[in-house]
Amino acid sequence: MQAAGTSFLEKCARQKRLPEYDEFWAAVRKGVGRDIGSAWRQVPQLLRQISEQSLKENRLAITALVVAGGISGGPSEGFFALSVREGLLEESEAPLEGVEWPGMSERQRSFWLEQVQKIFDFYS
Repeated sequence: MQAAGTSFLEKCARQKRLPEYDEFWAAVRKGVGRDIGSAWRQVPQLLRQISEQSLKENRLAITALVVAGGISGGPSEGFFALSVREGLLEESEAPLEGVEWPGMSERQRSFWLEQVQKIFDFYS
């Protein structure tokens, strides 16, 4: 699943596009070639695994490309939690645990857009 997800995201990066979460899951399912169950529990873990590998390889969290609502929307809070854990984003920008995430702060949005541009540049 990780290889299928990474391959799909690298293709999206080369095309300079942001896939939605459901499109990402459909691509993983197609890449695996069999039923892989519900996305609900698996997508966050899979995105974390892909991010960690991507960060090891090139210090870019390629999963920044996966969004809800396109460029006007953005990634989930998991992207920002991972970015803080990896030292890419200040700790003050970590989503609060146990509190419903209100959406991106201005600083989080700026950071995310910078990351997307770095990914696009890397893969072009």
